[in-house]
Amino acid sequence: MGINSIIEEMENIRVIKLKGRRSNYDHGQIVLTLINELKKVDNNKAILDFSELKGSRSITESIMRAESFPIRFRQIKMALLESESNRASAVSEEFVFTNRGFCLKAFFDLKDSINWLNIQKID
Repeated sequence: MGINSIIEEMENIRVIKLKGRRSNYDHGQIVLTLINELKKVDNNKAILDFSELKGSRSITESIMRAESFPIRFRQIKMALLESESNRASAVSEEFVFTNRGFCLKAFFDLKDSINWLNIQKID
């Protein structure tokens, strides 16, 4: 697998950063990493940072990822941080997750994602 994960806490928000070049075979490991790290979220706020993850993903992968997330993750406010070059994938992922009851919003700037997480209330 060409994917590395870096976990940080920033302003009381868990940041799950994935770096490297992804292939079609990395989807399962990405999902496991996200699920394992989201289970550790204490304050119901997380940033899924894909901004340095090279390679495109399909809407099918977004659907599979959303369907694999436990229902309890609907209580976590998630900001998806993505590079501008993957804008279409990020918007699709936001759409898929939102339609499945998750609170996920796509961003292209770290500061914007932190601001949203700090003011956004989940219903």
